[in-house]
Amino acid sequence: MMSDPVSQAPPATDSPPVPPAPAAGAFVGTRERVRGRAWPIRVLGWFSSVRSAGALIALLLAVIGGATAYETAYGRDVAAVVIYQSWWFAGIFVALAVNIFGAAAVRYPWR
Repeated sequence: MMSDPVSQAPPATDSPPVPPAPAAGAFVGTRERVRGRAWPIRVLGWFSSVRSAGALIALLLAVIGGATAYETAYGRDVAAVVIYQSWWFAGIFVALAVNIFGAAAVRYPWR
């Protein structure tokens, strides 16, 4: 005799399923570390994720590549003023610094 598949389904709940706890020593991503914490820590966790670090490094790579082409065309002094000494170029490095600081801060207390 066949059983009814509806009666075998788990009961429906309104809460999302709880992910299983990671094994001891396993990598825990930034999003899992900051889940349920205060909003400043969650925002810092978003800025300190591996995904945002990769995006920042790719952005820096593209800007430096473009700056090299600009320097070839217009000279070192012009490229220094227009690109390397600009506020937005410094901002990329500030964003990388926040990323590195945040990666350490969301994992506090350290073992």
